[in-house]
Amino acid sequence: RQRNEDVTTLASAQGSLREEVKTLAQRLLERGLTSGDSLFSQIREALVSAGKEMETAEQNLGKRDGRAALPFEERALRDLQRADALYRDVQVQQGQPGGGGGGGGGGQSAQDLADLFELENDRMRNQYEAVQQEATAGGAQEVDETLERLRQLAARQQQENERLQRQAEA
Repeated sequence: RQRNEDVTTLASAQGSLREEVKTLAQRLLERGLTSGDSLFSQIREALVSAGKEMETAEQNLGKRDGRAALPFEERALRDLQRADALYRDVQVQQGQPGGGGGGGGGGQSAQDLADLFELENDRMRNQYEAVQQEATAGGAQEVDETLERLRQLAARQQQENERLQRQAEA
């Protein structure tokens, strides 16, 4: 029951995060930053790709299948990390490695985008870790059940061995 609630919460969070990524990709397009083969164009592509992966993950989470969602979550995380790395390249090219300095009016919007990337990356990492922990917990339960069955089998085998030994002595 708790697991179902957790998966429902993750599905809801996944949907919210997917919408934020979609909005960020749309903002890049609206600001005209994605022309040609620019880094911003590559960033937008990574965001769109992450959004698609997140949508599939959300659907799997909606079906209460955290294990099926995990590969899509991992790919979405990689896409968001790639977008973040590309954005850091943009900052370096603009002379803003730490978000400081930098010229003119573009500095604030660049910082806003950096903040958004940081926020999205942190949220995605947290969500991925939650799904991974859930999958691990399910796997641990299966291992525990298997170990218990093995213990029972070993006990029965030991009893059978003792019975056979008593028969041989008699």
